[in-house]
Amino acid sequence: MIMLACGALLAFALAGCSLLPRGGQSESSASSTLSHIIGVEAAMVSSWGRINGLRWETSTDVRLHLRSGYQVSDPQRVRDYLMRVACSVNETRPTGSVFIRLESPDGVAFDSRWEDDWSQYGVDGQQRLLSIVFPGEMERKLGRWPCDVPPTPRGLFLNTAG
Repeated sequence: MIMLACGALLAFALAGCSLLPRGGQSESSASSTLSHIIGVEAAMVSSWGRINGLRWETSTDVRLHLRSGYQVSDPQRVRDYLMRVACSVNETRPTGSVFIRLESPDGVAFDSRWEDDWSQYGVDGQQRLLSIVFPGEMERKLGRWPCDVPPTPRGLFLNTAG
């Protein structure tokens, strides 16, 4: 019996602890990658939880603060990339919502008239792009969580100051 239990533990260990998610990246790795994009002053990717009714929900927040004079070049391309980054964070699977926020010291991070096919979008009073997506929709569009780490595209943000 002991041999059987040891064999099961060894098989589990050799399988790479299959209860843990494969692929993806940590929140700190995603934050670091985003903070090195031209036009980004600071970036933070984090997960947090809260009680919603009788269940515990976890959410993922991707927040970028643009440098002065920079704007989003193509909102749909930026949002798709940031959704892929959110989906690639493998520390906590979101069960609540995924938030994407872009902030600009100039108050003009993007053209607020755009729309796309993600579930919710909008602009709040501080001129931040706020996108809220539910995990089921993210997985339908991007695949099973955690997604692969996306390559960083060039030219996501344009310097409009000069």
